[in-house]
Amino acid sequence: MALKRIPSLPGVVGLFSSAILPSRQQAVDSNLKQSSSNGAPKKRRTRREVTAETDGGDGVGKARISKGSYSHSFDIHTEVTFSPFDKDYGIEFPQDLAESSMNLNGVAKPAELNRERSQSDIDSEEEAEMAREQKERAQKRVATGDKLDLKGFWNLSLLLLFVQNLRLIAENYIKYGLLISIQNYNIATKDWICLCICYALMPLHLLLAVCIEKLALRFTDAHIRRQAAVNSSAPAQPGETTPLLPPQQTASKNLPFSLTVVIPALSYINALVQILVPVWIIWEIMFHPAPATLALFFPLILFLKLLSYYWVNDALRVDYIRNSAATTAQRIRMASSDAKPPLAAAPPAPNPARPPVTFSHAFYFWFAPTLCYQTRYPRTKRVRRSYVFKRILEMAVMGIGMWFLMEQYAVPTLKNAMQPMRELSGAKMFERLLKLSFSSLYIWLGGFYFFFHSFLNFTAELLRFGDRTFYLPWWNSASIAEYWRLWNIPVYTWAKRHIYLPMVLNQGWKPWEAQLVVFGVSAILHEVVVGIPTHLLYGWAFFAMAGQIPLIWFTQSLQNLRVRWGRIARRASKVGVPTLGRPGAEIVDTFGNMIFWVSFCIVGQPLAIMLYYREWNSRYGSTA
Repeated sequence: MALKRIPSLPGVVGLFSSAILPSRQQAVDSNLKQSSSNGAPKKRRTRREVTAETDGGDGVGKARISKGSYSHSFDIHTEVTFSPFDKDYGIEFPQDLAESSMNLNGVAKPAELNRERSQSDIDSEEEAEMAREQKERAQKRVATGDKLDLKGFWNLSLLLLFVQNLRLIAENYIKYGLLISIQNYNIATKDWICLCICYALMPLHLLLAVCIEKLALRFTDAHIRRQAAVNSSAPAQPGETTPLLPPQQTASKNLPFSLTVVIPALSYINALVQILVPVWIIWEIMFHPAPATLALFFPLILFLKLLSYYWVNDALRVDYIRNSAATTAQRIRMASSDAKPPLAAAPPAPNPARPPVTFSHAFYFWFAPTLCYQTRYPRTKRVRRSYVFKRILEMAVMGIGMWFLMEQYAVPTLKNAMQPMRELSGAKMFERLLKLSFSSLYIWLGGFYFFFHSFLNFTAELLRFGDRTFYLPWWNSASIAEYWRLWNIPVYTWAKRHIYLPMVLNQGWKPWEAQLVVFGVSAILHEVVVGIPTHLLYGWAFFAMAGQIPLIWFTQSLQNLRVRWGRIARRASKVGVPTLGRPGAEIVDTFGNMIFWVSFCIVGQPLAIMLYYREWNSRYGSTA
């Protein structure tokens, strides 16, 4: 190592000047003091200690340089010279002393030879350091069993996917050209009129639901007054405290006929009529599946909302009765003890727990991106215009993209699949199925992004709706059941809150029995959404949902195996037995995720589309 790498070189120079050149000692000391007091920067003012031991006989001694925690000792030879000039300390040396240098071992060499060897030493040291680092990395890889970095193959897979899709685009354009045309849709005017009628009936049923709830509140207030009068009919004896009646005696029992039969019947009839009228209009009058699907989709959403609206208000009424009955009875008894007129005929005392049944609550719930009714929702402070504009732009892009994929790729593939399906050619049908899986997957993903991300967030931003968990990362689902829990949070929350939990907690059903009921309801809704607009109620969508039960059981068994595998790995690691551990769990999750993608997007959805398209064309002909 060269001397120029040693800290505090002027200190070494001062030492050597005092030991070798006594005549220059005073000049060097004065220069050091002057430079340290005038020109030295503050950041270089660190403590430096230089000590030396010299031998007057041979001119060889010992020197030690210390700077903070750094120190180094070396031999001093009188035949050495130093660097010509130190700008920081203003020290100059004679020219003959400025043309040679010294290494840390105290060996004086000519400057040129020393520089050449110093450079070669540096190169050799760098090469040795690189070789040592490579050896350490190799030993560490062998010792720890680290995986190879396969990032290049991942990039290759992405490139192959891009090239394959590019080839399909080129092949489609060469074979069909540009197929986009708005004039190919044979949608009758009556279909659009029926669509408007279905949408116009929705607010009427919502208003009727609010009126039913207001009527239920009147029945509730009357029941509270009657119950309070009955409880206070027998005066309390002297010294007897007024009992607070248990809720199950005041609310859960002896409810009037109006609250147990009339209000539920009116609410259910209103909800059923709201969905059955559009179903009848679609089935009897409308023809084209596209407007028919729109005419059924939003009324079905309102149907679920009306059920939630009634169930939540019914629970709030029960709580209102429980809180009000004992309070009113206590007030009546206190008034009777003061010889005042009985309050049985007076209106009940105001109670803050009274359900807020208003038109504003109902209409906000109608437009809010949720299926579960609440009296209060989390709200944001303001509407962000830039956010709204981005969501509108996303909906426009996604809508055009799905329309292009449908007309340019999906429809030609379906038309070419009709002949193999009539001939029952297994190989050709399988080839058409795989080809259709590309376009159907892209359309399905685009539709999911359009509705669950863009449209629902757009609606939530306009209404300043705060709870915006519309989906969770379902694409990483390791089981079919996990997918159904993550991909549609509004429907999942509605089914859990209004079907699953009441059955398990209130009715005493087993969890797996309640899950089967929820899955059956979901299968019926899927059959209605698909079968009614297409006029093909064959039960294919229902049985497709029911056919997922074995897959749910199988993938759930894989998850149970994953949990057991993890327990075994943890126990084995404690005793030093090597296991797969976390890689084994990742393998199970990957296998379950592949089952999900294959069953839904590669086989399930394309097969269902081919069956419905073939049956539609055989009965009604092409819509194009």
